Amino acid sequence: SFRPSVSAAYCGLSMLAVNFFGGIFIRGYDPKPVMTRGQVKSFTKTLESALLSLVPRVNRAFSGSSATATLQIAFSMWTLITLSKFMSLSLICLVGHCAAFTLPLLYKSFEEDIRRNLVIGKKLALGMWNGIHLDRKYKLTTVGAALGYLWFLVDVHTKMVSLFLAVIAFKCFLLPDEVETITSVAAPMTTRVSRKARRISMGASQIMRDTMSLAQLVSPSKPSTPSN
Repeated sequence: SFRPSVSAAYCGLSMLAVNFFGGIFIRGYDPKPVMTRGQVKSFTKTLESALLSLVPRVNRAFSGSSATATLQIAFSMWTLITLSKFMSLSLICLVGHCAAFTLPLLYKSFEEDIRRNLVIGKKLALGMWNGIHLDRKYKLTTVGAALGYLWFLVDVHTKMVSLFLAVIAFKCFLLPDEVETITSVAAPMTTRVSRKARRISMGASQIMRDTMSLAQLVSPSKPSTPSN
């Protein structure tokens, strides 16, 4: 399997061997530098600009404002957790490295076909959803039951992540006014729970301070050594 540390060690040994044997067999040999200050500055500047350009995208992706985008990000994280059960971190990095260079090219080559198929699939899914002649509450109940059944099928250590995915997927089926209704009911409850938790935390901190102060008062003082 691919191991980054072993690969880096072999690269270092190769560079060391080139300079070592070059100094032996070549008169006036000038050792090859591993890196130069200019290369480090150029790499740092490129990396900084790339990371700064990613900041708004990452914040927008993890903001949770869009249910669809949140579902995609959460599903990606869940996939990474699931893959870690069968693949080592080095193999995941290798696959991710290869995918970073191949998937964008494949998507660029078949972009029109992919977009067209996605639109067709979305229309078919909406047509099937609207074609079910049931009351909306029964539809949502069926979706919730299906997601709950899938949740029972996953392993224990991924149940919390799977539950989060199920909640996000269920939100995708809700209308904006339904989400607003849930928020109007849940927000006051969340505020009350937060206030109670804050009061409990402050009370526990006060009890700990009082206990520590009492322990310092009760603890016997050290006897003073007589001076000669």
